[in-house]
Amino acid sequence: MANNSSESPPSGSPRAALYSPLNSEQHQVRFIEILSSDNDQQPVSCLLKPAELSEDIRYAALSYVWGDPKNTEDIIINGITFPATTNLASALWHFRKNKFPKHDGASDIKLLWVDAICINQDDIPERNHQLTLMGSIYRKATSVLSWLGPPKDIDHALPVIHEFTNIMDSAWGCSASHEDMVQIGFEWLITSPKLHISDSDMTLNWRPVFQLGLCGYWKRMWIIQEMALARSSEDLWLICGSNYVTYKEVKAFFSLFLSVSGRLIPETTRYGSPKTTEQIWNTVTRPSSIDWMPTKMLSFIERLQTDMPNHSAISRDGFWKHVISASVLASATDPRDMVYAVLGLVHNSIIPDYSKSTRQVYLDAILNDGIKETVGISLQFSGRGYKIENDDEFPSWLPNLPKIRNNYDVYFRDFRVDNSLLLKDISLREPMLAQRNILNIQGAVCGSVAYVWPIIDRSNIATDNADLLAEELYADICQICIDYLLLGLENSIWTFGDITSSSNKPLQAVLDVFDWKLEKSIQGTTNDFMESWKRQPHSGLNVSPSMWIFILILSKLDDLPEEKQKETARRLGIPFDPKRPRLSAFVISRYLLDVQNTGYDNTTRSTYTFTPDYNKSRYLLWYCLRGGRTTIFLTDKGHLGIGPEDLQTGDLVCAIDQCPLPVLLRKGEKAENRDSFLTHMGCCYIRGLSDGEPAEMVKKGELEIETFEIC
Repeated sequence: MANNSSESPPSGSPRAALYSPLNSEQHQVRFIEILSSDNDQQPVSCLLKPAELSEDIRYAALSYVWGDPKNTEDIIINGITFPATTNLASALWHFRKNKFPKHDGASDIKLLWVDAICINQDDIPERNHQLTLMGSIYRKATSVLSWLGPPKDIDHALPVIHEFTNIMDSAWGCSASHEDMVQIGFEWLITSPKLHISDSDMTLNWRPVFQLGLCGYWKRMWIIQEMALARSSEDLWLICGSNYVTYKEVKAFFSLFLSVSGRLIPETTRYGSPKTTEQIWNTVTRPSSIDWMPTKMLSFIERLQTDMPNHSAISRDGFWKHVISASVLASATDPRDMVYAVLGLVHNSIIPDYSKSTRQVYLDAILNDGIKETVGISLQFSGRGYKIENDDEFPSWLPNLPKIRNNYDVYFRDFRVDNSLLLKDISLREPMLAQRNILNIQGAVCGSVAYVWPIIDRSNIATDNADLLAEELYADICQICIDYLLLGLENSIWTFGDITSSSNKPLQAVLDVFDWKLEKSIQGTTNDFMESWKRQPHSGLNVSPSMWIFILILSKLDDLPEEKQKETARRLGIPFDPKRPRLSAFVISRYLLDVQNTGYDNTTRSTYTFTPDYNKSRYLLWYCLRGGRTTIFLTDKGHLGIGPEDLQTGDLVCAIDQCPLPVLLRKGEKAENRDSFLTHMGCCYIRGLSDGEPAEMVKKGELEIETFEIC
């Protein structure tokens, strides 16, 4: 459904002769039949015919990536030349040569439904109506064919997956436990001749597996519906060239990667070369491996299938929530399809209309569920503070759906297991939408931004030296810590008594906003990756993984020039001995650590040696700070927070109805008071304002409820 053209071709053109009107009352659709040929050099020739979409018709439905509409290859349909995209032409050519995949004993399928051909893409009314049938088309299909592209690398991965699932099926037949299955699966990965690697290079035989995970197919919005609505995981085929596997086999293969993700490497060498074992283990278990594996997409599709008994549309959880969840994983050529591609999955009252603008389509989706039900998640995935293009001139509170996938990590959204609304149990007027543009919503101003410390974005720096980028980021954060301490000390905010006390440790506030995403998102969970930190050589320190990184960051103080260290020590009011310079030890013990409970005392701090795991620390640092696209800030009320990169002094910190995190609002340039339209900059985390405190402050009369007009 990616064609954006709104103009019909001239009635006398050859292509116009292909399409006669369909009977919408009878749910008519069109199918193609690929004609056989003994000459592989001949263009693919098809018959296009209308038919009623009934339960007894046998057909396959194609799921694929359109590709660049400018790169086409001519095929023949009903004797008329038709320009198909090269990816589609390749799929049809291979189907002509190899036929459609099928299970043993099943009869051949003759008919195929392909959106680019079976729908008149130049007829907007027909596109609108046929889109309403898309769910039924894939739900009723005998088979769904997921075309991954012409053979190159990916086709070599599919036989590997097929062999793997045969091994696992045999183990399952022997009633092996889950842990045994994981061990059997990993052992096969290590020993399989198809994946054999040398101690120095694993790219050659593993490249097809990597390419399968990185395939553009997984990033296409429409595949979510097309795959989720297939009759079963065995009737959904993934095809590349002449090779194919079922969706069931692909799920089993990548489930192994999920099962071992975050675990520690087995303490055994029976798999063969220890270096080879470690190389493959790190590849499939490190957190960054999720970047090339389609496991998130597969997991999302599986959740949808679980929520759709008998493949009927989901009736709970809300349409807009599913649109946002899908947008995290995929995108579409036509931004309106970010909504329309989900219509067949969740109950809704939306009528597709490609004559509407993208903004109108998104607002239709929000109003389908209601402003109250959608505003919270909308605010978490929107905001001008992220510096994301706004070509469609959306209001600042409206998510730009095609931008979510590539910017997912920078959004401040609440994923905590114990999250709740900031103004819970406070009586508020329901939010409203004025002129389909202005969000009228109630909340309370909790303060304004008084100081900002931007963290330099290094996510786009091209370098092979990741350690260097981490070191530079450490230095930036170290300087922020010192600036924060000096600001408090020189303005009499901090006072100190016994440095062994757990109170009066201002850098713990910095640590809290630094690691809020990490620590609070894993409450109640177990993870071997996190447990492995406890085995790091901490010299007896009883600290969390994020505290360990923070100690590492503050150790950068010892890299400052001696004069700079002296001046910093003087301003911080701590002793400095140039013969035994260890500025970081004094800062850590006085301003960060609870000395009594961590084992970090006066006798060890001057000789303490840091031996960090840079791979883990880099990952956790990027995970918490979104690669640098963020800002640490202090409010005029003394609250420390972390938010989007584009913040400035004077931005309002607000608790907003239906939102579980504080919201940053900016006055318009011409505004003279807060009653003027405000711009939503993004959500944030603020120590002391993100766990329900604003509701209590309202009840005590410390905050006043008011109405915001956000545009």
